Amino acid sequence: MAALLDQRMLRSQQSFSGILQGIGDHFGEGTKPTWHIDPLFDEQSFGLMPYIQTIKNPAKRWLAKTFHGLAYRLYQNDAFSSKPFMGDSPMDVLHHVRTWMDGTFTRDVLEGEEDHVVVSHGAVMKAIVTHWFHLHGLDAWKELETPNNCDVWVIEGEDKNWTLRKVYDGVEMKNLLDSTENPIAHMKRPNEFPPPELPK
Repeated sequence: MAALLDQRMLRSQQSFSGILQGIGDHFGEGTKPTWHIDPLFDEQSFGLMPYIQTIKNPAKRWLAKTFHGLAYRLYQNDAFSSKPFMGDSPMDVLHHVRTWMDGTFTRDVLEGEEDHVVVSHGAVMKAIVTHWFHLHGLDAWKELETPNNCDVWVIEGEDKNWTLRKVYDGVEMKNLLDSTENPIAHMKRPNEFPPPELPK
């Protein structure tokens, strides 16, 4: 499993190497950013689903398809917390990111680190934004766009006054630094909705 985990995290590490090479002395001449790899930022796994067609043994393939069918029925009932067979649900990704935010990230902030660059996958970026801006549940998860390859989003500001901007479009290879595009501008926070009525 360790080899598989390393492979799934390889793309992020390769992206980070390119960023580190291109960023130069952005953080100040002579300043060397500290970095580490966190398995909590692992890519969301879709389990056995992508591999069903490659299973040659008919009995194993039948079993895999049967389990996949059951997982899909669960997904239709609860797309937020149900998992593809041997994979991760969106809620799993949210839990992993929340653990990082409450642990490593909070510790680094308390130790005086002010700027953080997270290089990860789209679902992980969505989870960070969801927690940061208190957007919770399946509706928020569906409504928030999944970042494309090489997209860059920036959260900046002060406590209780944060902004989110998309500053680079990876697909179009377009600089959006002068744009005010906000990927969550159209979304309501849970506290902007009235609470549900109590049963009578």
